[in-house]
Amino acid sequence: MTASGPSNPPVAPLGNPRPGANPGWLSARQWRVLDAVCRTFQPGQSAADGRLLARVAGLIASLPNAEDRLRLRMLLEALGHASVNLVLAGRAAPFDRLSHENRVAVLRTWSESRLQARRAGFQALKRLVNVAWYAWPVTEGWHPTWVATGYPGPLPPPAG
Repeated sequence: MTASGPSNPPVAPLGNPRPGANPGWLSARQWRVLDAVCRTFQPGQSAADGRLLARVAGLIASLPNAEDRLRLRMLLEALGHASVNLVLAGRAAPFDRLSHENRVAVLRTWSESRLQARRAGFQALKRLVNVAWYAWPVTEGWHPTWVATGYPGPLPPPAG
């Protein structure tokens, strides 16, 4: 494998990548599953324009450990197979083809599993999506969740 091969994707900028564009180091199946994961953790408008998906992909690409990136791609690949979901969560469909309710149920089985690796996979996906959603301002330096929580936004830079 070369330095920019599948196990070592190029580091993507973490700003606002072009919405909906698969960076190429994820398979089409992995991209669809990642999109479904984003829509499960942040349903509604948060995922509709593709920015959240692109940010999560950028976060994965920026992980310094190639093995961590590989494990996440393997997790997305596994969730994309109906047989894996049937055996591990009782749902006989690829994750991206399940209803929101069934995707939540699949992720819940991962979060409550006796197997540490499944719980860790769930935590990784949950944290990536939530950091990508809550840490980036959506428009003009503000985020809709800031209003809901009473956060006035970041302080301006010091005068100097």
